[in-house]
Amino acid sequence: MRDDDIARIVKGDSLILKYGERVFMRRDTEEHTSAQVSSRLRELARLVQVLRQNTHMNISRLSQALDPEHFDVLIAAVRSLGQYSGSSNMCKKGSLVLKVGHSLRKCNQIARAEAIKNNDKESLDKSQRFESLFESDWFDRVSASANQSVQRARMNKPKLLPSLDDVEKVNLLVEKDLKSEDYPVLAKAVLVSVTVFNRKRGGEVQRMKVKDFEKVRNSKMSTPDPLVLQNLTASEKKLVKVLHRVEIRGKFNRPVPILLTPLMVESIKRLLAIRGLLGLVSQYLFVSESGEKPYRGTKAIKDYAVKAKVSDTCLFTATHLRKQLATLSQAMAISKFNQDQLATFLGHDIRVHRGIYRQPLEVIEKSKVASFLFRVNKGISVNLKDLPSNEDEDIDVDSSDSEEEKSIEGSKQKSQEDSQTCNKRVSPQGSQKKTLQIERRYTKKTRRTVQKRRDWTKEEQNAVHRQLAHCITMNRIPKKEDAESALEAEPVALRHRSWKDIKYWVYNYLKTN
Repeated sequence: MRDDDIARIVKGDSLILKYGERVFMRRDTEEHTSAQVSSRLRELARLVQVLRQNTHMNISRLSQALDPEHFDVLIAAVRSLGQYSGSSNMCKKGSLVLKVGHSLRKCNQIARAEAIKNNDKESLDKSQRFESLFESDWFDRVSASANQSVQRARMNKPKLLPSLDDVEKVNLLVEKDLKSEDYPVLAKAVLVSVTVFNRKRGGEVQRMKVKDFEKVRNSKMSTPDPLVLQNLTASEKKLVKVLHRVEIRGKFNRPVPILLTPLMVESIKRLLAIRGLLGLVSQYLFVSESGEKPYRGTKAIKDYAVKAKVSDTCLFTATHLRKQLATLSQAMAISKFNQDQLATFLGHDIRVHRGIYRQPLEVIEKSKVASFLFRVNKGISVNLKDLPSNEDEDIDVDSSDSEEEKSIEGSKQKSQEDSQTCNKRVSPQGSQKKTLQIERRYTKKTRRTVQKRRDWTKEEQNAVHRQLAHCITMNRIPKKEDAESALEAEPVALRHRSWKDIKYWVYNYLKTN
């Protein structure tokens, strides 16, 4: 953390420091973790700086702001931090407001825990009343406008992606530098080559360990199942033989696969040999000449984009390249199974793949959808097969609603059958028997089976955290598809759970944390 006024506020506020300690404990111990934790602490310190400008309340520490009496002042300070406009009910920095709100809630929980340990009833009562105010007022007065601001900022933004020609330009330049004997040039070339080819996040590849590559070099190529090979084309079988696969640590501690071509493998071997001559010792494969931190993947990609003179250097980033791959897969209309495989390879959930990375293709909307709309508006009959549909998209239907509809339909059908039965002519001898059958049909009840409540084990909780970390981080209740994806990814750990169990557990977890 750079030494400035904000840093001094952080160092002098015990509650902010305790919050930072807990955030750090929940994350891994990689180099980049400290920068992320520092960013969260500086956000709270900036809030305290705004509160100190209010001379009437005399608030100098964060713990003083977590008081029910100062709740309105705190809201005003958060709005000021997010540059809130009362006339438009919008925030220029909506994402900052959302993050600060989450941090404040956690800080209040820390203060409440300290009050319980110290048997401080006055502080405990204060934190409980603040939590009640936060629950009832914060979303309506702060978070709602911040969410709307974030969503509106995304609307009508140009969905621009790097062109395939630019990718080819960069790849040609990288292949030339892979032959270099200069360590910095070779290290950055291999880093960019692996990142661009696999469409990975820049930070994931740059933190690749030497031991990860050693596993590839020392292990023999796995023999694929003959049944699987039968369904592959000749070119696909060749790729299976020549490509190497290695798993690295990705976002939310997910194992992320990386494919290495023979040229990449040979280049990495030369890189390690040159590094040995220079006396560089580090766990990172792409360590810089200083021997402390690895080269930054994002900066290396940017430098090559400038050297290759791409059409727009701002678009040639790891994130835009990932979006390019997801969008092109949409245009190629690949199957749902292959999309799941692609999302797993990229290191994220299929819902994230569809909602964030896969950009809507304007050409499809202008051609397919527009032609359908023109035909409908001109009164031309259209077959259902002419609809521009995507077979892999599922229609979101609430299970409770669907069950209710089924029960309504069933009751309608039953009533129709009963009315038809009653209207039939029956003999006097059989009328009493028929009436008795109808009465039995209505009076028969099914006894509900009482299910015993099953406590969540530590293994089950960790499995949910691994698969739904993006929902928990964003303070969002997972949808049915999210929970089902978690069940598919953790078939052993979550074998006793349904998608509803997972959804309710995350809801309760977010409510209590």
